[in-house]
Amino acid sequence: MDISYITPRKNHYLSPLFEEKLKAKSEFIRQKFKERNKKLREKSEIIEKKHKEEIAKWSAWRYNNSPFAVNHLAKLEIFEHGVQMENRLKRSRRCKSQAGLSSCNPKPKILFNLQNKMRILHQSKKNAEEKLLNSPITYRNNSPDLKFGKKRIRIPSLGDYWKII
Repeated sequence: MDISYITPRKNHYLSPLFEEKLKAKSEFIRQKFKERNKKLREKSEIIEKKHKEEIAKWSAWRYNNSPFAVNHLAKLEIFEHGVQMENRLKRSRRCKSQAGLSSCNPKPKILFNLQNKMRILHQSKKNAEEKLLNSPITYRNNSPDLKFGKKRIRIPSLGDYWKII
């Protein structure tokens, strides 16, 4: 059985004319691709220039309203104050006995309390969610504050968090 038409020939080469055509085609495709990318880049730059302030404003608002930001900023401030306190301890000998948080500055203590409150809040939210998932949902028919046959209660300590009974 002859399979020479399937296997590549040993002394196979492209004709110079065909090679030139291939090169020209690939160059043409490359140029088109570059132009397209350039146009897209220019468009995106124009849009960025237009909406840069709005984007910055909204991203800042989103970050500032997230619990991550509060925790992160609190940690940073605590770290800074910790460094300051270390420096203060190194400078003066009389502070060495008062190495606690209450000795130098009340601000870190306040920030630690804030962090603890945030932790407690998140924990209570998690607990409420677990209770919600594990509790059997009772259906009541004739009640004004029903949504899809479930009674919902707002928990004020957790902000905008609704518990379904």
